Amino acid sequence: MRCLALANEARQRGWECTFVLRDPESDIVKLITSFDHRVNKLVSLDYDKNIFSNVKAHGNWLPVSQNQDANETADIIHILKPDWIIVDHYALDAVWFAIVKKSDVKILVIDDLGNRDLICDLLLNQNLGASAEKYDGKVPINCNFLFGPTFALLRSEFRDWRERSLTGRLDRSIKNILITMGGSDAENYTLLVLKEIIKSYY
Repeated sequence: MRCLALANEARQRGWECTFVLRDPESDIVKLITSFDHRVNKLVSLDYDKNIFSNVKAHGNWLPVSQNQDANETADIIHILKPDWIIVDHYALDAVWFAIVKKSDVKILVIDDLGNRDLICDLLLNQNLGASAEKYDGKVPINCNFLFGPTFALLRSEFRDWRERSLTGRLDRSIKNILITMGGSDAENYTLLVLKEIIKSYY
């Protein structure tokens, strides 16, 4: 969704965007193409479970080796010749990027983990408290950073509804609160938030 938010904004500014997805669900493809973006599908014919031995966290999110995925992506890059490659995938590290970088393209990485080596020209971590120290020794020395909520990739609906949301904060009769940590919460911050909410009642 954050890549889609970025692509939609880019399209408003005259850029063309192509999504490269492995084994995408048809609903995802339909959503992306509904915004007039193109989709190139990579298909995993042979699901090799052996590639998951000794992989880092999130490594099993990629059903093929990084080498295979990078080479198949590089083939698409060779055809499309894009100005930028935007990568948002926790299972990819320097092994993947070293292959793709041979295509002589600029690479933007969206990341909030800081737990692996990356090869990129620009790194975006939109989380509160993000800092360069987290990526010390993990990215090239000439990599530029975009840190913090100022660079949050939010869909246009959030801007459209901002005024109503701010007005709603004045209503002290709120009974329901939605708390979401995104797609995962490995550090279990949800529990910490819930404990603080309980404290506020007493």
